[in-house]
Amino acid sequence: MLRWARQGSAPYTLLYQPIAADDPQRLDLEVTQALRAGPAVVVASTGDSARALALSRGQTQTVFASFLDPVRHGIVPSLQQPGPGITGISLADTLHAKRLELLRDAYPHIRTVGVLADRSWWRDFSEGDHFQAQAAALGLRVQVVLADTEAELEAAMHAPAAREMQGWYVPPTTLSYFAEAAILQHLQRLGRPSMHTTLGEVERGAPLAYVQDTSFVFDAMADLTHRVLRGVDAGSIPVQGPRQFVLAVRPRETPAALRLHPSIVRRADRVY
Repeated sequence: MLRWARQGSAPYTLLYQPIAADDPQRLDLEVTQALRAGPAVVVASTGDSARALALSRGQTQTVFASFLDPVRHGIVPSLQQPGPGITGISLADTLHAKRLELLRDAYPHIRTVGVLADRSWWRDFSEGDHFQAQAAALGLRVQVVLADTEAELEAAMHAPAAREMQGWYVPPTTLSYFAEAAILQHLQRLGRPSMHTTLGEVERGAPLAYVQDTSFVFDAMADLTHRVLRGVDAGSIPVQGPRQFVLAVRPRETPAALRLHPSIVRRADRVY
């Protein structure tokens, strides 16, 4: 915030309101408490808090960041025209078809791909049929494998169907976060190539990832907040999104079954 503050400008006070994202009723109460303070602008740093604010903020100017799709979840009606008094940053990941394309280019022999996800992501992912059609256009058949716990993950990855998958796609889900090490171990045990969504996964042994760069988020939120504090209506500012994407690969010290096609290595932004 200080980076955008003009010399001699009026001072401001930041009030921090903790939220309980896993308790909707408590979250609504905490959002109400934040609004009672009469802030000039509310900054919502999660999709859950932004969604709660969208229902109760009234005329309060709002800046948000959300991994939830802000249109699908009712935070804004449109990314280009977010509505009076609200703008922010959408980090909703829509790169699934692109990642399948890169996985196919990296391993041209692949025809059957397992998509390893948890049920909450699959329920929220409303483009399942479209995703299947995009995969088919690439010459791929995808099969969704769902697990919410490490026990379910263990059972799914030891099932006969897991051995039939020629490759895997691990989208950004809660499962991929808390069970990352176990997922990588299972994929290495199966000897199957996989596409991931973070640099950390490649750093820790995954062969391939296509990542949306989110390093801009806090600077962008501070910039948007200052613009609103200077009198710009938040709703006149289109919702921003990632503009840079990183293809990361690990071609070295890789088993033959995971060896990447040379063309994908030449295209990579980061090589480990």
